[in-house]
Amino acid sequence: MKAQIWRIGLVCMLLFCMASMPVLASASCPYTTGHQKEPACEVEILPLERFFGDVLTIKVGFGLDDDLEPVAGEKVEMSFYDLHRARQDLKFNTDDTGQLLFKPRAPGHHLIKTCDKAILFYVNSTCGDGICMRVEESREDCPEDCARCGDGVCDPTEDMGCMDCHVCGDGECSTSENSISCPEDCADEEAEENRGIDEALVERFLYIKELFLNLVI
Repeated sequence: MKAQIWRIGLVCMLLFCMASMPVLASASCPYTTGHQKEPACEVEILPLERFFGDVLTIKVGFGLDDDLEPVAGEKVEMSFYDLHRARQDLKFNTDDTGQLLFKPRAPGHHLIKTCDKAILFYVNSTCGDGICMRVEESREDCPEDCARCGDGVCDPTEDMGCMDCHVCGDGECSTSENSISCPEDCADEEAEENRGIDEALVERFLYIKELFLNLVI
């Protein structure tokens, strides 16, 4: 009998504890009361996938999670390396809506400092944006960006002014051709040059001869 009463008391005690646990956890738990999230300054950079040529939106807000109030006039510092590998340091301020628009001047890493935060993000390059990224792109997979005059390939964007487009027989004596390697293009031109040299030598000889005769007389 005593054992049965003891079991009933134990069950009642467990039921009481289980019923009171949510109240205790929410009201008196030292962890929850000491680690409540406080409002903070947050920074958002859109779009999430960034490419050279895009216009980025940088938002600065203060509050909790999605309930953020725009921070107007917040100073934003940005550092990056331009196309000439020179470091650029720029300063902006957010507008009345807590935002600023920025168009990257070069692909690569960008560092933003604002709200006592330092945020590093990357601006991607795509084939066709006019920049040849030596690591991601090459002459073979992106000629639009990486082709250049002097690479030995005559591209549709190049003309006879580029040495890549000179071929023997095109009527142009390029710097890579001469009367021996390409007589079709350079024979007449070199003959004309030699004729000019011969005529200059004859004129010089006649001038010196005339000076000599005047001295003798």
